[in-house]
Amino acid sequence: INGEQQCAYEFIESLLEAIGLSYLFLIRFKRLYRCSHSDHEAPYEWTKETLERDTFLRISPCPGADFFELVNSWELLPDFVCDRCGHAGDVQSTRRIIMAPEQILVLISRHTMNSINRFGVTDFDPDDVKICNKSYRVVSAIEHHGASYQSGHYWAYVRKDEQWWNCNDSTVESVSSIPHELKGIVFMILEKKPVLMQNPVSFL
Repeated sequence: INGEQQCAYEFIESLLEAIGLSYLFLIRFKRLYRCSHSDHEAPYEWTKETLERDTFLRISPCPGADFFELVNSWELLPDFVCDRCGHAGDVQSTRRIIMAPEQILVLISRHTMNSINRFGVTDFDPDDVKICNKSYRVVSAIEHHGASYQSGHYWAYVRKDEQWWNCNDSTVESVSSIPHELKGIVFMILEKKPVLMQNPVSFL
């Protein structure tokens, strides 16, 4: 935009807001908290009952973790105060998905202020991604190579008629799949798989 390269995530978020379609991708979840301070005989857990919403399912790969573990990972909240013991520094938080849309936008964090996250996602199957007890599959993905989201190079993978295509500027070629363990992938679109009836009933 205006001669400057944009972060793919920022572009997609701005585009959805501009055309009024963000609501199609809203994920609804509840936030869980856990305090492990020594004042508790066992880790104290509680749930924030208010539903939160996000357009993106956000994950940050770490060594040896699969997709389910990343979606349900706990994050330390250094300044958060436990509502039972009153201490800060021992509270972690995670999100539990309550409702998921037909298509899910997955944002994979690869860049921080001082480093690049190059870890893969263990045992990832693009044809069978489990979220909220439903099966999804990857229908498109964006790969990025560069020092930051505002530099480097982006290209896309698109699934059409069960064939994957790599779209790199003006070059489009068929490929077997997206990169193994999502190496280099920063963004994906998941689509809910249709439910197949085991023994359909005939009314004829």
